[in-house]
Amino acid sequence: MDPRRCIWGTHYTQKEMQELIRRFLTTFHARSPAEQQGDDAAAGMATYVALLRQMLSDGHTYLNVDAQHIKASSPRLLTATIESPEDMMLLWDDGVNKIAAEQEDLLQELGLDGLPDKLQFRLFNLDNVKPIRDLDPIDIDSLVSVKGMITRSGNIIPDLRLAVFRCENPGCGHEMHDLVDRGVIVVPAECSKCRKKSTLRMIPNRSGYLNRQIVKMQEDPTNIPEGETPRSLLMYAFDTNVDACKPGDKVTITGIFRATRLRLNPRQRAAHALFKTYLDVVHVAKDETDKLFRPRTGAEDAISQVTQTQGGADVLVSGITTHQELAEKEEKFRAMAADPEHFVKLIASVAPRVIDMDHVKKGLLCQLFGGVSKSTAAALGGDSTSSAGGSSKGAIRGDINVLVVGDPSVSKSQLLGFIHHVAPRGIYTSGKGSSAVGLTAYVTRDPETNEMVLESGALVLSDRGIC
Repeated sequence: MDPRRCIWGTHYTQKEMQELIRRFLTTFHARSPAEQQGDDAAAGMATYVALLRQMLSDGHTYLNVDAQHIKASSPRLLTATIESPEDMMLLWDDGVNKIAAEQEDLLQELGLDGLPDKLQFRLFNLDNVKPIRDLDPIDIDSLVSVKGMITRSGNIIPDLRLAVFRCENPGCGHEMHDLVDRGVIVVPAECSKCRKKSTLRMIPNRSGYLNRQIVKMQEDPTNIPEGETPRSLLMYAFDTNVDACKPGDKVTITGIFRATRLRLNPRQRAAHALFKTYLDVVHVAKDETDKLFRPRTGAEDAISQVTQTQGGADVLVSGITTHQELAEKEEKFRAMAADPEHFVKLIASVAPRVIDMDHVKKGLLCQLFGGVSKSTAAALGGDSTSSAGGSSKGAIRGDINVLVVGDPSVSKSQLLGFIHHVAPRGIYTSGKGSSAVGLTAYVTRDPETNEMVLESGALVLSDRGIC
């Protein structure tokens, strides 16, 4: 890029933005000097330089950056990143890679001659988190944050990014490379070596691909206006964002809001005046209230850790919470557990506007907390897997079902609504809103492929949660 050029459609110059990016990455401190005195490693080292070194040590290829940190350092830089994300992402990636390449002592310690892969920049925690129904045409080609629930995640498909062509002219065999721009493969008209026309053929196994996944997000059922149907949004996840979330997860997605024209026929140039909108995912932040004070380090959370965690002390865990804040929460929980009246206080905190009905509240608390899953075969000292398919024998789930029965107007719905609001994962549904089939799954037509697909119902989306 020419540093003297302006970013298209703005008055920001590339040189100015590059200087602001480097200044932010190398000088910003998330903690005050008084908080850094007890940490010798953090003292004198910028926050994102330390994160970048930790990222290289862990083998990650991305850097999560908090938008509030950029706003505190340079509001102009944040505004340019939100308004022109496509051009600014390239400048951010270039700045991150240059600073990472300067960490020569760490690269030598890791036994690397250079950066193994190109590092990526990811932005999260924007000021304005919008519901899907508030996305407007003014948001097209800008960076937005959308909050909702994942309803479907498609299969992982290869997305061509670098096409390799080979000349089929006898005695030539020259290879040419061409980057794919917006999904369009441009075949060179002639070979650059022998100058023969129409002799180049694409070599699929030599070309470069990225993983791509189609994800569908729906509005959070608790935030839908009265009498309205939930809106949905189509999203495309690439590379390490693939499989970062599964159906039923409540997430906040930061991405680039895009629009593409609908064609009447793929073989014709005529197109509709209407456009189809979608979101290119940049960052995925899950609702981590189910993991109140345990950092994600297990194998079962590896995907979420790759997407959100940077590792190290006092480092962003779920994009927002630090290890220090998690330790403070743990202390509060241990103090609450040591209180002999904690069970009475828990019962009183369930739907405090509903008087009495303590026995119902106890049952709902047992369902909310759940239990421990057991295997009878393992408890008896036998083999917990079957010889045929390897499935568990005699598994007993720890969760219970609760049936609330009572006269009309005794606050049954108020109690269930409160539990649904407190539960970090789940869906509130009723017999009027869904049939017996709709609770488990239903068949619908995929708008992308026009094929019949199986969509998850309320029970599937609330797996390991409250339905």
